[in-house]
Amino acid sequence: MMNIGYRIARSMFHFDCVVFHDVDMLTEDDRNFYTCADQPRHAGAYIDKYGYRLVYKDVFGGVTTFTNEQFLLVNGFSNVFYGWGGEDDDMLKRVLARGFTITRYPQTVARYKMIKHTGDQRNPYNFYGFMYNKYGIDQYEQDGVKNVEYTIHNVNNKSLYTWIYASIDTPLNNFTVYHGGCAENSIMLLEVPLADCARVCDGHDRCIAFVYSRAGCLLKADTCEFTYSADSQYLYVKKSFNGNNQTCFETILC
Repeated sequence: MMNIGYRIARSMFHFDCVVFHDVDMLTEDDRNFYTCADQPRHAGAYIDKYGYRLVYKDVFGGVTTFTNEQFLLVNGFSNVFYGWGGEDDDMLKRVLARGFTITRYPQTVARYKMIKHTGDQRNPYNFYGFMYNKYGIDQYEQDGVKNVEYTIHNVNNKSLYTWIYASIDTPLNNFTVYHGGCAENSIMLLEVPLADCARVCDGHDRCIAFVYSRAGCLLKADTCEFTYSADSQYLYVKKSFNGNNQTCFETILC
C-alpha cells in the first residue's frame, strides 16, 4: 500500500522528499526536521515504549525519509508482505544492497511518543514474510514500487490528507491450475486466502508452484509427483516454469 500511495502522490504532486510514517507515532522535538539527506534517514529511531533506545541495532521503521532518487533506486517496498511486520527489515536490506547507509538524528532529538492502542485483528502478524526476508534479498529489482499492480476504486481529497481506496491485483493469471496436488518439496504452509497465496508465490523466485486446499496453501520450491484428487485441492504452477524442460511435475508436465 505504501508503494501505491507513493505512485499516486507522484501523479498528483511535485515533491523531492517522501516520508513514510506510522500513524501511532508522534514526534517530541521540533528539531527533528522532516527532510531528506544524501542517505535514507531513520527519523523515528527512539521511542518512549522502548525506553528511547533502538529496538535492535539495524532497526529501520516507524518514520523514514527518502529522496525520490533513493526510493526508486531501492525500488520502494516489497509487494509480498501482507499483515503486520517484516517489511521494515526488508527495506533495510534493499537500502544496504544499493550501497546506502542509514542516517539518524541524535537520541536527544529523534524521540517519539507511541500512542497506545490495541492490535488490529484484521491485520494479522505477517509470519510468512520472514521467508521472503531469508530468500528474497536479490529480488528487489523485480518486486517493488516499479512493479506493483493495483486498482484504484476511489480517491477522496480531504483538507489535511488524501484518502485512497485501492486493491492489489491478484496474479492468478500467472499460474496454470490442475485439480490435485503433491506433498513433497514444500517450503511452508500458509493459512491465507487463495489470492494472498498466489501473490506470495508469484513474488518469490524460489516458489515455482503451490497447492491450495481447505488445509491452506503449500508453497513449492521444487517439483514433486502430482496426484489427481476429487477433493477441493488444486495445484497452481507458474506459467513461466512450464517451459522449463529440465524438470517437471510428473504426469502433468513431463
